[in-house]
This record gives sequence, structure tokens and C-alpha cells, in this order.
Amino acid sequence: MEYSVIRRDLDKNQIKPPKLINEYTKKVINDVENFNESNLINFISKDLTEKAFEKFGMSYFHSSTHNGIFLSPRPNKETLKNYYLNSESRKFWNEKIMLETEEKRVKEIVMPNLHWVRDIMTQYYGKNSNIYEVLEANSVHELYLKNVDKVFDVNYTFYDPFFLLDKSKPTIHLSSSEYPEENKYDCCFLFDSIDRSSDPFDLINITFNSLKPGGICFITCLLSSGFEAQSLGKESNIFFPPEKMNLFSFEGIKKLICEFHNFEIIEFSTPSLLDIENVMLNLNMSESNRFIKYMLSDRDDWEIKQSFSDFLQHNRLGSFARIAIKKNP
Repeated sequence: MEYSVIRRDLDKNQIKPPKLINEYTKKVINDVENFNESNLINFISKDLTEKAFEKFGMSYFHSSTHNGIFLSPRPNKETLKNYYLNSESRKFWNEKIMLETEEKRVKEIVMPNLHWVRDIMTQYYGKNSNIYEVLEANSVHELYLKNVDKVFDVNYTFYDPFFLLDKSKPTIHLSSSEYPEENKYDCCFLFDSIDRSSDPFDLINITFNSLKPGGICFITCLLSSGFEAQSLGKESNIFFPPEKMNLFSFEGIKKLICEFHNFEIIEFSTPSLLDIENVMLNLNMSESNRFIKYMLSDRDDWEIKQSFSDFLQHNRLGSFARIAIKKNP
């Protein structure tokens, strides 16, 4: 199981402009308050006995069975989709934030992920193909579709997307009632999809089954075991209902993948380029946090910050993960 250590600057303010994000957060809180309780469902785990905290009036719980922190109760699939399609907050996101930040997001997030996909497919996918069959599940935008042809040629399928598709683009749209064909796809994208899924276990099962033998699933997700999540807790925007409901730990997501016996993890990395910045901006300077403040702020030493960032990545202690999983023949 490989990992990568990534060194590059990422300007958070160009991806999430503070003024717009503050306004967006207020709209999300208002939308969450208007959820109908009858449309909320409990998380599948039976051991949510230890409450972690509340955020926006919703509750996160620890699960020892699944090794993570999960929102419960949570919107059912229909309510969640309605939130993404019709809520005031998501309209604001698409019309204001995405419009202003799309170019930077493509440069700093989408293209690096697609280059990662290309490199992994080149190294580990043993089949020669001029066109890849690609499945993207529970996506909230078209940025990967718009840019994938810069990397390779594809036939592109969306499974249960959380946005309105542009019908002029050559894609196949599968609704939640239409499961993807098994053993069909060369690669599958679960970019941030696990975080926001009402049932992450069902999502992963459907996606894994859709891969051809030898096919590869690419996952990006947040980790409750990472430096930011552990340091900030509820103050971290890693916890942001209903968009971030499932935060497995490193051990939890690894355990889940290993339950599928014919799959192997090719790469598990935690780039987490913003962990240190986010912690320093939001850290409550209690006695227990003084050393972190001294190390990362008072010393004002770039080399210390870089070596600590490398340490987090070497040991998979970041709060953002990228994982490549291969389906064995």
C-alpha cells in the first residue's frame, strides 16, 4: 500500500472566499433548521452511544464498530437530493461561490485528481484501451466531466448525481433506482461522495460491484482521525451537515475496504494541504495546545511547518484522504 507526500501551496481563500463562505454557512444553517424530522433517518450503526457534539443543531456520534464519527439522524436520500437541487444554500453555492472559484478549483483540485487517476491507471491497470468506461457516483458538479478529456478519452456515466445535468453533454445518467451494470467500468470516481452519502456502505458496494476485474476506484474523503479533526473537533468545517455526514477514521475506512475480499488498496495518502493552516486559524489556545502554537506559529519557521506536514503525510495523519483501490480478477 503506497502513499504520496505532496508539497504544494493551496490558497484556501481563492477556493473558499471567506465572505461568501460565511454567507453560505448561514444559509446552510437555515436550510438545516427547516428539515422535516419525518424525513430524517438514523445512521445504520447500532453502537452510536457516545455523542461527539452538535453542529447546526444536528448530532454527530462516535461509532466504534465503524471507527469514525457520523451524523445521526440524517436526511434520507430523497431529502438530501432535494437539498442539493433546491435549497437556498446550494443555489447560492452554484450561482456565487462556484462561479467565482471554478477556475481555481479546476487548477488546484480537479486537474491534480485527474492526473493522479491517469498515473495510477497507467501503472496498475493492465488493459490497453483507447476509451475508458468511467462511473462517477453522487457528484454535485460537472467539473470532472468537463476536464477529463484533457487526460484521456472516456465514456462517462453519472450514478445518482446531486445536480441537474447539462443534457447537451455526452453522458449517461443513472438514477438511484437504476443500479450501474456490474463488471462494466474501468474506473470509478467517489470524489467526496462518501462524506455526503446517506448510506455510504450501499454506495461503496454498488460502486465496487460496477468495476471490471482489474478496475480501479478512486476515493477522496475526510478522516476523523486526522490532525485538523482531532485538534479542532466541532470547530472544524470538516464537520458540516448535511454535506459531511460520514467521517471514517484511517482505521475505519481501511477496515471497510478490506471487507471486500477481492479488493486491494494500491494507494492511501493523506495530502491534507490545509490541515496546519486551518488548525492555526481556529485553535483554542488552551494549555494543551500551547506546544502546537509554539511549534507552528511562535517559532515562525517554514522548515518546521514543512517537516510537520511531511510527518502527517508519512504517517497518514491528515484529515483529507485520497485512496486508490483495485478490483482483483
